[in-house]
Amino acid sequence: MAIPLKEFFDDEKQNNAEKEKKVDIAERVSAKKRLDYQDSETARVQFKDELETLKHSVDRTAADLDNARTKSTHLSREVKDKRKK
Repeated sequence: MAIPLKEFFDDEKQNNAEKEKKVDIAERVSAKKRLDYQDSETARVQFKDELETLKHSVDRTAADLDNARTKSTHLSREVKDKRKK
């Protein structure tokens, strides 16, 4: 007993409609995931840039501290030398 051709086509149309709904849902989920990824990547790059800026600030501060210590040592020696005279 074969299914009449019209009933077969109606069943196929219904199956196609269901598959299209599933594809649409999957495409929306995929688009949302892409946007989330782009947001995360943007945040990561900003964080990396901020980190690099902070690293440079720390390096600069360390160099300034070293220079201040050297200057302090030099000034201390000058004071000691002047007191000896």
